[in-house]
Amino acid sequence: MASLDFESENALYESTKLKTVARVKELYFKLLLAYKNIDGIKERGSLFSKVEEAALSLYSLGRGSLHDVIIAQTKKYILVEKEEMLKQKIRSLQAMLNALLGRDVNSPLERPIHLPSTKLHYDIESLLSLSYERSPEVKVKENMLKAAKTKLEMAKRE
Repeated sequence: MASLDFESENALYESTKLKTVARVKELYFKLLLAYKNIDGIKERGSLFSKVEEAALSLYSLGRGSLHDVIIAQTKKYILVEKEEMLKQKIRSLQAMLNALLGRDVNSPLERPIHLPSTKLHYDIESLLSLSYERSPEVKVKENMLKAAKTKLEMAKRE
């Protein structure tokens, strides 16, 4: 019974470790996505600056309308606002990642790099069976069930 309890605790530890690794990866890729979104916004912002300049030039020459200038400026400032929101999201994600890793939440983190994707050579059925076989949570429940059966048998013997 003690060995089953030990196995349950060990499986629980493994489960916690896997969940922590998964959460770190999730936050890392959210951080990467936020940086990529900022890059895209900066590119679009430079395009809208050029559109704004062109609209202002045409308006100053009397060939364009003020409406076109205002639309270009509005879209440009909307992008600036989105960029600022993403910067706040980055700070929040960095703080969560630092806290999860046991660091000071204000510790600086470098910009994440894009990692190459890996191909899985499994179908969904084999992945499901592998996850069931290797899942620490399933092992915890199985060991708890075995321990309960052992306790029941001990109680019957008494």
